[in-house]
Amino acid sequence: MKTIRKLSVIILSLILISNSFINVFAVTYTVENINRIIDNLLSYEYNYTNTNSLEDFVENYLAPNAGEGECDWFVISLGRNGTNFNSNLYVNNLNKVISDIYKNGVKNAKITDLQRISLVYTACNKDIKNILGYNLLADCTYNRELSELSSQGIMTLDYALILLDSKNFHISQNALTTRDDIVAKILSLQLDNGGFALTGTAPDADVTAMTVTALCPYIKNNKTVKSAVDKALIRLSKMQKNDGSFASYGKLNCESTAQVAVMLTSLGIDPENDERFIKNGYSVVDALLSYQTQNGGFMHLKNGNENQMATYQAFYALVAYKSFISTSQGLYNFTDENNPQQTVTEPKTDFTNKDIPNSQAQNSNSNNNNYYHNNNSDPQYVYEENTESANNQYDSSNQNNNSRQSSSTENSTSPAGTSVQSRKTPTVESSENVSSNNTATSDEVNKNRFAHNINNFNYIKEFNNEYGTENLSVTGIAAFIMLSGYILLNIYFIKKYGNSNKNNNKTSK
Repeated sequence: MKTIRKLSVIILSLILISNSFINVFAVTYTVENINRIIDNLLSYEYNYTNTNSLEDFVENYLAPNAGEGECDWFVISLGRNGTNFNSNLYVNNLNKVISDIYKNGVKNAKITDLQRISLVYTACNKDIKNILGYNLLADCTYNRELSELSSQGIMTLDYALILLDSKNFHISQNALTTRDDIVAKILSLQLDNGGFALTGTAPDADVTAMTVTALCPYIKNNKTVKSAVDKALIRLSKMQKNDGSFASYGKLNCESTAQVAVMLTSLGIDPENDERFIKNGYSVVDALLSYQTQNGGFMHLKNGNENQMATYQAFYALVAYKSFISTSQGLYNFTDENNPQQTVTEPKTDFTNKDIPNSQAQNSNSNNNNYYHNNNSDPQYVYEENTESANNQYDSSNQNNNSRQSSSTENSTSPAGTSVQSRKTPTVESSENVSSNNTATSDEVNKNRFAHNINNFNYIKEFNNEYGTENLSVTGIAAFIMLSGYILLNIYFIKKYGNSNKNNNKTSK
């Protein structure tokens, strides 16, 4: 029996050591990994635009096309990524676009264009309350009647909140529309199933994710918002497919997956760790990277070609995840904690008045508050509480999704209708005109999700998939298997050595 006990202790020790080894060497995405992926993405862009460096890319591709959705989002991503580039060159060209917009009448412009351009200026550290004497912040948010602001759809409301909260801007005391007005309107548009959509009753992953992102700053102090966001998360979890990605028009695609990644990081949820958003062992980040090709660009649909819309949305999703794991900040939190913005209560402005009075800046201790709560800084954060199982797949095949068109212009003219310099290369196939042969459904999951990932990064997640312990269900199964093995081995040795001892006793007698 002493031999059996010794063997049991040895077996148990080996199991514990192996388990510790697994935990220590289980890897996940790091800042260095994400930087490498972003570098490959930018290399693809240089190739695509016939440029040979970031400086060349900005000067000869981005800047000449300032005001276009694709280029605006690239600049926002570069700014949020902390990339050192000539932002003034881009801003100077963007100023021409803004000048034309106001000459043609700011009310004639698409509000989402103004909101996106305002985010570009903010990412480039420019004061959107005084661009060429115009108050962009007011003109695309609170200086609009709610009916006018919402007439272009829910995305205009979402971006209004995102912009207002990007630097915790204070608004005019005589504002035509307040934050509370916008929040209440958004909540009134939530579907009974918990999702959000541009039209109809089928929840759209893009719209739902972006709406939740906009509502992030209001969760902590507004129970109604918290309840609405909880419902939206449950719906999105059910909409997630077996490979970790999300669909729009019934098709799995990169952009929808990217929007969910941005939403989760804005909420302070780690896309790599939250069980509600891990399906079949695949996380949202895994799914996003499965759309990257060996060239570094991203596909709209699996097995398709690189696509500019997919690439720039993947870019800011990667930046959002990098920001989350390094600083716990959301993509749209532009507040510099080391140099907090001074809040400004602004006077009511007129759409046609260029002479904006200079407002007195007032210091406020509240500006250090991080509205984008995360699970490190906010102990009572709500999203660790709700772990409702949601593995049923939700097919939204009849969704009417124009959200990406609402948030970016994909044509060859500026928002004001003025021509911009033509691009160096032909436009990549539009994400709305991809051949149906490239369609990927939940039944056509790409089993080797890293087949198109950058070569020197493959082993990291493959190792993590095999040995990772971030998914609690996988950890539980592993623990059960180890315990079962321990018990079976004990039974085996007891039988073997027990019978041997009995035979020896009989022989000695």
